[in-house]
Amino acid sequence: MPCWKPYPAMAKGGIPVSGPRRARYLIPQGTPRRAELLAGIWTVLLLVHILAAQLTAVSAVVLYGLARAARLPAGWLLAPAAAGLLWALATGPADAVAGLLAGPTQVLDFLGGIPGHPERLRDLGAAWQGWQVWLPAQLPLALVLGAGEAMIGVWLHRLHTDAWKLEPSRPGPLAVLRRLRNTRALRGGAVVTKDGAALGVVPETGERAELSWREVRAGVLVVGAADSGKTTTGFQLLHAAIRRRRPAIVIDLAGSGRLAGWIEEACRDTGTPFQRFGPDGPAYYDPGKRANPATRARLYTDMIDWRGSADQYRRSATAYLRDLFDVADAAPGDPRASSLDEAVHLLTPASLRARADLVPDYHPERAALSERVRVALGVAADDRQSLAAVTEQLREVHGSAYGRWLRPDPHVTDRTAPPDTEIDLDEVLARRGVVLFSLDTAVYGRPAALVAGLVAADVLERCAEVRRLGLDADGLLWVDGCEALRTATLTDLIGRGADAGLGAMLTTAALVASQGSPVERLSELAGTLIVHRVTDPASAERLARLTGERPSVTETTPSVQPQGAGPAAGQPVTPATAQPVLLRGPAVPPEDLQELSDGEFVLTVRSPKRRLLAPVRTVGRESGRSPGQRS
Repeated sequence: MPCWKPYPAMAKGGIPVSGPRRARYLIPQGTPRRAELLAGIWTVLLLVHILAAQLTAVSAVVLYGLARAARLPAGWLLAPAAAGLLWALATGPADAVAGLLAGPTQVLDFLGGIPGHPERLRDLGAAWQGWQVWLPAQLPLALVLGAGEAMIGVWLHRLHTDAWKLEPSRPGPLAVLRRLRNTRALRGGAVVTKDGAALGVVPETGERAELSWREVRAGVLVVGAADSGKTTTGFQLLHAAIRRRRPAIVIDLAGSGRLAGWIEEACRDTGTPFQRFGPDGPAYYDPGKRANPATRARLYTDMIDWRGSADQYRRSATAYLRDLFDVADAAPGDPRASSLDEAVHLLTPASLRARADLVPDYHPERAALSERVRVALGVAADDRQSLAAVTEQLREVHGSAYGRWLRPDPHVTDRTAPPDTEIDLDEVLARRGVVLFSLDTAVYGRPAALVAGLVAADVLERCAEVRRLGLDADGLLWVDGCEALRTATLTDLIGRGADAGLGAMLTTAALVASQGSPVERLSELAGTLIVHRVTDPASAERLARLTGERPSVTETTPSVQPQGAGPAAGQPVTPATAQPVLLRGPAVPPEDLQELSDGEFVLTVRSPKRRLLAPVRTVGRESGRSPGQRS
């Protein structure tokens, strides 16, 4: 994929701007008798080469032609120059110089003797007599000199050509060597850089495409088709975080067993504590068990999908859940019950009334709790819709495959410290471990998305606690398949996560064709945008605009003849010539985003410092070939 090309679609309504470099000439155009002067210079150069640098001229023409045909930069010509220099050193510097000068010396001596021997004019070919011997001797140093002349020719070509008419050059030899070195290092697992992570290699320069932790902290959005490699890119960043022993929380809404294997392998290699929650466990998770009633109410309210419901219903549900959990704490039930069990049970008015009657008489808040329950039950009776969504969705989660794992480990009786079979995000951050929530929305539907909402709400609570204590989480949150969560939740994860030092990385295959779509809002909020192949043209158009702007060129043909011209005026009509018009277009055209191959992406960083890398090739580890596979 070319890193830039003109974007004709911007021609309509485009605003002329200062654009790419125009051609410059050593002999400016308009110089009197410029053509004759150039012809004379070329004639002199040709005669000099015929007389004194025969093989140098041949090598210069061949190398220049190869460079132009293959679109090679001048740096590529260092290779034949180095080969000629090594050849000359192997032959012997004195012999190489003698071989270079033998032929020219013979020719110039022969021609220089013409004034004393005019008869030589009748046999000028004798000047090159024995060329079969002395011409090949020029080759070692002729390669060096010819490569130098070809480099000058390439430079002059680029100098004398408008920037928008130049084809992009291919990588030079140093870039190729650098690319081979970095590719090998990344395949060996060297994803950690001095202050960030290496996501891949830039084919054009051979450099590693790096993302600093400061840039990650500002939020990362990875967009692309389902099979474009976006999950692999996300794992590259996660792998670097694991090797840096940064705590990581992963919410995988695809429930990929392959991704779980990658993460588990990386944690095992580095000795990082790892826990996994899924429909088959093995870890338990109950964020509300150790939280106060107000926090529990927020957690379960925030996990609910409120789309299509008025804000007043959410406020009423939050107040009801707060009263419910206050009663549950004042009159504890079964100690083996989870906070989800308590919520589902006490959402029934009769159950809540009966539990409130069990509050001991000596409880200091008994009277206040009884009054609050009475008011809450009255509001619920008058407006049953306020609790309908909460009741339906909590019961749906409770009865799903995830319900039996949303509780403390029932096999552990010592509650002084959370065991390894229980997930506590505070402990994950403190131990600098990794926790994976495998939530397959394709198989388990809404319950998986609701559990993801519960985890996101718990993460936001941990961020608030970290900020209150003045600490820095110094970690990574990765939500793969983020389109299943509410946009407000995702924006909070980016903003509040950055404040707490927990960089949020969101990966999605959702389209952004419509203006103001959730993904477009997230892309404008995140500090870094990574775009893999986008198949939808409208989405590619919108994402291309987010890569930044760059001057581009289109050619327009004037449709109006000058005044007084034409057959009626007795003047010939000359065809209008196309004039270049400089416009502003996307830094990466939308068609380039659609042509990205698997594992290629465009990296756009807007904060803290703007930069663009396009395209970048993902390079995965060889062991298990995990990141290299399509995902």
